[in-house]
Amino acid sequence: MVDLHELPTDLPVPQDDGAADHLVGLPAPRLGLPSTEGKTVALDALGEGRTILYLYPLTGLPDVDVPVGWDEIPGARGCTPEACAFRDHHQDLLDAGAARVLGLSSQDTDYQRELVDRLHLPFPMLSDPSFTLGKALDLPTFEAHGTTLYKRLTLVILDGVVEHVFYPVFPPDEHAQQVVSWLHSRRTSAARRDVWLTAQWPFVLEHLPPAPASVLEIGCGTAGGFVPRLLEAGYDALGVDPMAPAGPHYTQLEFERLAVPGQVDAVVACTSLHHVADLDELLTAAVAAMRPGGTLVVVEMDWERFDEATARWCFDRLRPVQDGAEHVWLHHMHDEWIASGEPWADYLRAWTSEEGLHTGESMARALDARFERQSLTRGPYFFADLEDTSESAEQAAIDGGVIQAAGLRYVGRLASQSAEVGRAGPVDQVEEAVG
Repeated sequence: MVDLHELPTDLPVPQDDGAADHLVGLPAPRLGLPSTEGKTVALDALGEGRTILYLYPLTGLPDVDVPVGWDEIPGARGCTPEACAFRDHHQDLLDAGAARVLGLSSQDTDYQRELVDRLHLPFPMLSDPSFTLGKALDLPTFEAHGTTLYKRLTLVILDGVVEHVFYPVFPPDEHAQQVVSWLHSRRTSAARRDVWLTAQWPFVLEHLPPAPASVLEIGCGTAGGFVPRLLEAGYDALGVDPMAPAGPHYTQLEFERLAVPGQVDAVVACTSLHHVADLDELLTAAVAAMRPGGTLVVVEMDWERFDEATARWCFDRLRPVQDGAEHVWLHHMHDEWIASGEPWADYLRAWTSEEGLHTGESMARALDARFERQSLTRGPYFFADLEDTSESAEQAAIDGGVIQAAGLRYVGRLASQSAEVGRAGPVDQVEEAVG
């Protein structure tokens, strides 16, 4: 009889076939599934915080052999070890930021209840024998002995939206720890984001019209960007981003598709211009959304200032990556540069071309074509992603000529129909230090 708690050492590794590439950003469907707790769980109303929903094919029974050829199917074997790992790491998952853990398979509730009781699982299992969720989200499945089963996959659902997907999952007995590490990395990312937003907030607030003016933020991200601060300061705020949080003050949409003609007093764009595919289209939409005399506040990066001395200064101050924590973008750049064997200038040029990044000069030129420039200043940009490095420390390195000032801050005013724009001068006519 096979020991369901042990995994063979020669299991085939499942490959990423792209079947889950479309899931991030999708809303949780409006459907309910029966759980082993005797309740119906509404997937579109899971509650606040992150839900870890792990899908698995089929758990074995202790007195029944696994189907013939089961171990040869990539990703099939390991449902019992995976469930045990989620049991053993359940409190770790909650401590790392998960609000709840749910398992899901196509077996009926009685079959799953036996598993919950036998393994003493501290979380419920959801039954989906009709593949209702699979059809709603187009989830990957496979056939075994004439039976359709879910492929192993984990969804992280935050505020009703799929935030992250683990697919393929391997090895299954280590997956729960992988999720714990990911949650820790998200907490670290949130801390970095808060450091960054806190540093930029005084500049943004200083140049906004008085509350309760209406403010629209382009590219607020999954955490909402400046919107919570704007609301707290008394502004009528709206964050726009395909990955924006759910709620009345956010719209999950590309900004170019938003229809708010001439309605807002100010627009804020924080690191959301340099990577946009069509900068002219986005800025034209921003102009259309604003009232005459409205204010545009931009915080950006000028990658042309990211020379080798600046890069090395940053790389020397990167936080160490431990326990599978997520790399920040500077880690990726460092690793790719070293692997390329190219001079920094050549690597950077190739990277920015591949990413389709706009230069500071091209962004300023596009902004000046539509707005009356009020100010354009340079300053720190990298500190939030670095270990024990403050904004003032980066500014000191800039002042000392050690590194370049890669941060760019722009304030513009939307002219009336009779006013001229584009008279502010070239991008190099700026103050070197912010403040």
